[in-house]
Amino acid sequence: MNPNVAISIIIPTLNEEDNVMPLVKRIHTVLTSQKITYEILFIDDKSTDKTREIIQSLTKKYPVQFFTKVHQPGKAQSLIEGLAKAQYDYCGFIDADLQYPPEAIPQMITKLIDGSDIVVANRKEQQTSFIRRLASRTFMYLFARVLHGIKCDVQSGLKVFRKEVFASVAIAPSPWTFDMEFLVKARALGYTIGTVPITFTTRVAGQTKINLIGATIEIGFHALKLKAVLLAQSIQQFLQTLKSFRISE
Repeated sequence: MNPNVAISIIIPTLNEEDNVMPLVKRIHTVLTSQKITYEILFIDDKSTDKTREIIQSLTKKYPVQFFTKVHQPGKAQSLIEGLAKAQYDYCGFIDADLQYPPEAIPQMITKLIDGSDIVVANRKEQQTSFIRRLASRTFMYLFARVLHGIKCDVQSGLKVFRKEVFASVAIAPSPWTFDMEFLVKARALGYTIGTVPITFTTRVAGQTKINLIGATIEIGFHALKLKAVLLAQSIQQFLQTLKSFRISE
C-alpha cells in the first residue's frame, strides 16, 4: 500500500482489560505489514478494572494514546472526543471487544482510496446469539434500509472514513445512536458509503455494555426522529424554491 497512508483509530473502552492488549497487537501487525502509519486513541469511560494501566503500558511500545472521557457516558461521546484528537486524514473506530477483525482495516482503507467516503464492515457471518443476530438485522433492514435507504450494516462497530466527512456532519447523538445519525446525515450530504464483508465473532473476555432492548428502542426512536427532521428540511427547501420561483415571475 502507498507508504503515505495513515489512519487514526478511535477505540472506546469500559472495563476491557483482557482485550485491549491483543487488539493493539493485532492492529499493529496488520497495519505495519501493509506499511500503513497509524495512531490508536483510547477513550476510556472511567474503567474500574486494569484497562487504564494496560493501555498506558502499551503507549511505551506502540503509537497509542490514552484519554479519560470528559463528557457524558456512552460510546457516542467517546467517539466524538476521540475524533476531535485525531491527527490523520483517514479515521476509523473499532469496538474493543475483539468481535470485529482489525485485519479488515487495510481492505477498508483501500475502499477509501478508491473513492468511498465511508466504509462499513458488514457483518455477513455472525457467530453470536440468535437475539443479537435478530437485533442486527432489525437495525439494518427496518431502521436503516426502509426508513433511510441505507443498505449497509449501520450499527457495525468497525468503520473507517475521511476525517473531512465527520467534520462536515453536524451530529448530536444519544449514547447509542452515533452510527445511525452519522451515516444518515453523511448520505444526505452526498457522501458515498462502501462496505467490506466480515465475520463477527463471539466475545471471549469481558462483558457486553449494551442493553439490546434498550438500545433497539433508542435507535429506533432516533431513526424515526431523523426521518422526520430530514423530511421537514426537504419540505422547507421545496417551499423556499417555490417562493423564489413565484417572486421571479
